Amino acid sequence: MKTCIEKAFVDITATKYYKYHGLIRPCNIQPDPECFLVYDTKDPYGPPITISKSAIEWKNREKSGLDYYVAHDSLTGSEYNRYCGQLRWDLGGGWADYWVGRMFAIWDTSSIPDDALVISAQIITTASNVKKDSAFSVTIRSGMPTFPHSPIVDGDFYYLNYTGDYGSTFVVGTGAFVINLNDLGLPLINKTGLTKFSLISDRDILRLIPYAPESFEFIEFEYGCQLKITYREKL
Repeated sequence: MKTCIEKAFVDITATKYYKYHGLIRPCNIQPDPECFLVYDTKDPYGPPITISKSAIEWKNREKSGLDYYVAHDSLTGSEYNRYCGQLRWDLGGGWADYWVGRMFAIWDTSSIPDDALVISAQIITTASNVKKDSAFSVTIRSGMPTFPHSPIVDGDFYYLNYTGDYGSTFVVGTGAFVINLNDLGLPLINKTGLTKFSLISDRDILRLIPYAPESFEFIEFEYGCQLKITYREKL
């Protein structure tokens, strides 16, 4: 029978003894060196490293129309500013114009070692304009590896291209806007190429139609979006 030590701290080599039926006897059992190879308790990762990547694409696609669900479910959209959310413009006579906007961001994260352990990540940008007649949040969704395309195309607008909830934050006002990736989102950081996410209003995801005559629930962003990543390299 082989005896293995899973974890041990040895300061001085010494002979160990045991008592058997009143007699003191030396221990003859020696640990097998191979056991220590199997149960190495050394931390395999180095100290945390934090990097910040600028988005190589940070664009919007939006769709508008007199029917909310037709606009929402459209297969394509066009670029218009940098906003996500929903709007309802009153046209009078019982008519309204509905707008739906979604944001898309792409970063080159191939500089992160393949065997690195990503421990946190944040999307950081700036909100330049906020209108919220209804409370809403912005959610990170993924369509990788296909969506959004690089470069971003009109067909990237379609809402069923994206799934999941990989982090979200409530919209409060203008200024710094940060979304932390959750535990489900961290594994999506692509260490061999492009990391791509969509930022979509939770009311858009739930297909909640704006009912007030004039309803604004959108956030507009300034140019520039950072992906801040903290990881540990494999030793």
